[in-house]
Amino acid sequence: MEYRQVLSSTPENDQARQRLADIYTLRGSFNQALEQYRELIKRNPADPVLQLKLARAYVNTKELDSAAEAYQATIKLDKESLEAHREFANLQRKRNLPEEAAVEYQEVLRLKKDDQEARTALTAIYVKNKNYDALAALLKEGVELAPKDANAHYKLGLVYEFKKQYPEATAEYKEAVALKADHAKALNAMGRVQMKDGRIAEAKESLEAARKADPELEEAAVLLSNIKDEFTPEPRSFRGKHKSSKNSKALKKSKKGKKGKKEKGEGSSKKSSKKKKGAKKKKSAE
Repeated sequence: MEYRQVLSSTPENDQARQRLADIYTLRGSFNQALEQYRELIKRNPADPVLQLKLARAYVNTKELDSAAEAYQATIKLDKESLEAHREFANLQRKRNLPEEAAVEYQEVLRLKKDDQEARTALTAIYVKNKNYDALAALLKEGVELAPKDANAHYKLGLVYEFKKQYPEATAEYKEAVALKADHAKALNAMGRVQMKDGRIAEAKESLEAARKADPELEEAAVLLSNIKDEFTPEPRSFRGKHKSSKNSKALKKSKKGKKGKKEKGEGSSKKSSKKKKGAKKKKSAE
C-alpha cells in the first residue's frame, strides 16, 4: 500500500497516516486502525476528530472502557459534539450505566431538541428507573415541540394517570382524541380514568368508542364487562321469580308438614279403634 510506503520513509507524515487509518476502518481492520489513530494522537492530542475516531475503533474491538475514555476526551475538547454525546450515551447504555447514559442523552437534546432517538432512549431509561417526575417533564416538552402529535399527548396522559393526576390525564387523552378521533388507546385510557372518577356513563361511552375504533382492544372489552356486571341493575322479573320460587318451596314444605300430621292423626285413631274392639270382645267373653 502506497501510504505504508510513505510512512516507512516519513513516519511524521500525519496526512498519510490518517488516510491509512481511515482505510483500515473502512475495511473493518479496526486493530490496525487503532494503531494508526493512537500514533496520530500522540502528536495531535487536542484534535477531537481523532479522539472520536479512536473511540469508534475501540467500540468495534469491544474495548468499551477504552472507548469511554476516548469519548470523554472528545467531549472535553468539544462540548458541542452532537455525535460524541449520542455515541457515548449509547455506549453507556451498553455498559449498563443508565444514569450516565441519561446525562449524555440530555446533552443531545440540549444540542438538538427534536432528536427523537435521544428522546425515545431517555424515555425508556426514566421508565425503567421509575423516575416519573423527569419522565413527565420530558414528555411535556415533547408535547410542546409537537402539539399536533396525538401519541405525544397520549403518552403524557399515561404518566399523569400513573401519578393519579386524573384531571391532567383526562385533558391529555381528550387532546389526543381531538387530534385523532379513532385513537383507540386514548379512548380506552380516558374511559379507564372516568371509571376511577366514578363517571360511569361517560366511561361507557368512551370504552364503546374505543371498541369501535379497535375491536381487538381487550382492555376496553374487559372494562365494559365490569361496568355491566357492577353497575347494571338486576332485572325485576328475575327477582320476582326468585321470590315466587322461594314462597312455593315454603308452601310445599307447609303442606308436607300438614300431611304428615294428618297421617299421624289417622294412625292414632286406628290404634284407638283397635283397642276399643279388643275391650268389647273381652267383656263379651266374661
